[in-house]
Parts: sequence; C-alpha cells; structure tokens
Amino acid sequence: MSSRARRTFKAPLDRASKAITSLVLGLLASIAMWAGLDLIPRGLILECLALVVLIVAPILIAYLFAPRHYILTEEAIEVDRVLKPVRIPISEVDEVRALRGRFSLHSRLWGSGGLFGYYGVFTVEGVGVVRAYVTHRGKIVYIGTRSGRAYLVSPDEEALFIQSVEALMRRR
Repeated sequence: MSSRARRTFKAPLDRASKAITSLVLGLLASIAMWAGLDLIPRGLILECLALVVLIVAPILIAYLFAPRHYILTEEAIEVDRVLKPVRIPISEVDEVRALRGRFSLHSRLWGSGGLFGYYGVFTVEGVGVVRAYVTHRGKIVYIGTRSGRAYLVSPDEEALFIQSVEALMRRR
C-alpha cells in the first residue's frame, strides 16, 4: 500500500440490525402518521411538531454516528461516520484479530444496540470495555492499542482487513 493508498471496507448491517432498524423506523413512522392524522385536525400543530421532533431527533443522531465504512491508510484505521469519524493510528495498534463466536454485549455504557448497527462503549465478555463500531456481529475484528484502549469493527472482508493491518504494523 503506497503512502497515498486507501482501502475502503464496507460495513453492511447484519440481519438483526436490519430488522431492528426496520422495526424502529416503521413504528416511529406509524406514530408520526397517527400524530399528524389525530393532532393536526384538532388544531394541535405545535404538539404534533414537538412529537415529530422527539421521534426524528434520536433516529437522526443514531444515523449520524453509525459506521458507514472502514478506511485503511498507511497511517490509520478510520471509521467513516457522518459525524465524528474515528481515527486509530497504526502506530498505536499492537493487536488485531478476529473475534469468533457469538458477539455478546453484556453492558452498553453508551451507544446503539442495533439501530443502524452496534456502536458506542460496551463491555464484552472476555475482552472488557470496548469502543464498538460494529454493523455485523458475525464479522467482528478486535483492535487493541498500546494505550490499552480496545476497539471492535466489522469490515465485510475481515480476513483481508486483518492481513492488511498486520502488514502495516510490520512496516513501522
């Protein structure tokens, strides 16, 4: 990989996350429709707008922080998000490996547990506290850093991602 090279790995949602996202969006769209059909005819326009904002804001925030892609450069692993992309310098990475078995979140300290993915700060059995930027629980890659911070990502081609990161780690 040259100094200008960038490799982008997709971040597809797994079935559970697709289902959760679809169900939440459908439910909230139904509530918004009910609000429009029930509140507006009664002259409660401000109440209807407030309800729509309360429905749309959390979904918009979840979408804006959701992982969209993982970008690997000579210098860093980047989690592409609309807001606050995450950058993990290759010089800080001391371990990268696939996590096999069922991805089990024991405690969500902050984040999303399925709406547009699984991201935020979690505790994971056998790993500890992690910053997760996961969209597919069957393709989890653990990234450990020298500072002790741990990350989870889920690139579509996890084996190639791991090989690419390991090659960059050997070059430092």
